[in-house]
This record gives sequence, structure tokens and C-alpha cells, in this order.
Amino acid sequence: MKEAGLLRRARWFYALLTAVLLLALGGALTGFVLLGESWFQLLIAGALGIIFTQGAFFAHEASHRQVLVSGPANYRVGRFVGVFLVGMSYQWWM
Repeated sequence: MKEAGLLRRARWFYALLTAVLLLALGGALTGFVLLGESWFQLLIAGALGIIFTQGAFFAHEASHRQVLVSGPANYRVGRFVGVFLVGMSYQWWM
């Protein structure tokens, strides 16, 4: 598996994933504010569910030290995303 490169870090993937998640979160929050009190906010809630789930997967990958090269940096990133953005227990993923 090492010779095939399956264990290498996918830096571009995680950089792109971070950008897409931040953009999607910003768009969902903007839509939430602009819609006001409307039934269409249920669509925003569904989108936020998907965004937070992907954020939880990202924090999980950081707990496996797959996102960044440094172990402490992965811990900080995973803890920030898991605790402050998603609201999950980071230690549970460890």
C-alpha cells in the first residue's frame, strides 16, 4: 500500500475541503439571515446538517493525524473544528 501511495496525505483535498466547507457554511448562514422567518429555512437546516457532518468527518480525520504533517497541529485543528464548529466531543473521536 505504501508503494502505491495510498497512505500519503492528500493535502490538496483537505485544503479544498476546508475552502468548500467554509464557503458553504457562510452561504448557509447568509441564507438563514436573509430568509427570515420562512418555511424555506428548513432547506437551510438540511444544508447545515450536511455541512456539520462533513465538518465532523474532517475533525475525525484530524484525530487520525491525516490532515496536517504535525501531530499537535492536527490536534488543534481537529479540536477547533470538532468542538467549536460542530459541537461534538473531540476526545470521543480520539
